Amino acid sequence: MFFSPKMYNEPFSSLLYYLPKKGTILDAGCGPGIYAKKLKKINDNIICLDLANFFNNDEDGISFCLGSISNIPIKSNSIDFIYCLTVIQYIENDAQAINEFYRILKPKGKLLITVPTKRSPFWLIREMEIYFGVYPMQPSWNIRPYKYYTRNIINNLAENKFNIVEIRGYMYNFFPRLCFFFFNFAKKNRYIEDFFSKFVPSIKHNAKTQYPPNPLDHIRNDDKKIKNPKRHISKISDISYHYLIVLEKC
Repeated sequence: MFFSPKMYNEPFSSLLYYLPKKGTILDAGCGPGIYAKKLKKINDNIICLDLANFFNNDEDGISFCLGSISNIPIKSNSIDFIYCLTVIQYIENDAQAINEFYRILKPKGKLLITVPTKRSPFWLIREMEIYFGVYPMQPSWNIRPYKYYTRNIINNLAENKFNIVEIRGYMYNFFPRLCFFFFNFAKKNRYIEDFFSKFVPSIKHNAKTQYPPNPLDHIRNDDKKIKNPKRHISKISDISYHYLIVLEKC
């Protein structure tokens, strides 16, 4: 399946590397709280923020705040660490979201974000998926990202607010993603689907595989992994699926 556990390993590894064991953490655009539920084992002072509450606060024991990253209902200089994964590209005014992160972070506080790359084959694949209505990441609200990102765009967003700690890419499986697109497109036509499924039966099987309840369940939170998460920095980040960016408030 294209959306293998490896897709989640890289952000999670970086979160383990940068997450402070003390202080307040904000999961901005938390969704169902996949990462927060794991990270609370390291630091349980996590606040989840989203436009809707997707998980049970009482059961999960995680604080939830209803709101948008463009107007965060949290006081200034009160957060030690923020992570915002695959969210800001859907915000029309992403600079306003970055300003809000800057406002609520304490001095030297860190911000970890992931955004889609602009100068990579994934840009074209994603645009085709959205145009033909087969974008797998948002099947129920198939919207187009407002923006794809380059290093210059990232530098402009961070200018005079943040120092860039690192920028790197993850996920480079262009051909499986392209095959995934063709299969889903072919499903719109029964005759093409029959031919396509016989030609590449393994893709049909993989495409029917659903997300696991928690894509991070395969990751053990033992002491060794928490202290020494594996980090593979690529020299070809610009053609990756996403950038992973770490910023520090000036």
